Amino acid sequence: MLHAARRRISSEPSLKDLLLLVLAGVAAGAGSPDLLDAIARLVVVVVVLGIVIIRYLIAPQHR
Repeated sequence: MLHAARRRISSEPSLKDLLLLVLAGVAAGAGSPDLLDAIARLVVVVVVLGIVIIRYLIAPQHR
């Protein structure tokens, strides 16, 4: 699922593509027993959500 989500993302990803990638990452790490792996996935989710917030919620207000 994660590979398919990455393949769909073009040079200009849509909000739906980014959220799909975040959900796939969360689903892939849901049963991970390794604490460092879980922390790394959480960091990726936070970064991607930050990009989504900046790109789709804050940036359109400045155009």
